[in-house]
Amino acid sequence: MNNEKLKTIELRELQPILSRTFGDQLIVVRYTTKSLLQPGENYGSTIFDVHAVIRRDDEAEEEDLYLVAKMPPPTEFQRKIFDSPYSFRKEIFMYEGILPNYKQLERDAGLKEDELFDILPKYYQSRLSLSPDVDFDDNAVILMENLKTRGYYICDRVKGSVKSLV
Repeated sequence: MNNEKLKTIELRELQPILSRTFGDQLIVVRYTTKSLLQPGENYGSTIFDVHAVIRRDDEAEEEDLYLVAKMPPPTEFQRKIFDSPYSFRKEIFMYEGILPNYKQLERDAGLKEDELFDILPKYYQSRLSLSPDVDFDDNAVILMENLKTRGYYICDRVKGSVKSLV
């Protein structure tokens, strides 16, 4: 590997992206981020655990929102190896294009909402840059539900999980 300097990746401007899901009245009161994974757990992106406190409008009570923010990896070397702009676009297309159409196909086939194939975290939106003039940059992010709130957890990758094999 090379001696390339690591970029500092941080989540910026959360309110505009969440407003696309919750509406223009949304207020992000505050939010914190921390690395979700141990060093070495993921090479293709930077993954943050995000705790946001939101209000849906001026009159609403505060709500906790637990998210995962998937952002570009910290080096140009990694971005080149994983072709981050292409990888992010593919994942966004899966959430915005394929998944909604697949769910509609199931509904059209007569499945009820609670019978739909639901294997992915809730998608809260994405962006490739903060600037409309830039194709892809450090501010690219895919926001999704943090499944820890539903009882899921990350196993030790060295030990594995024998229970899941039973």
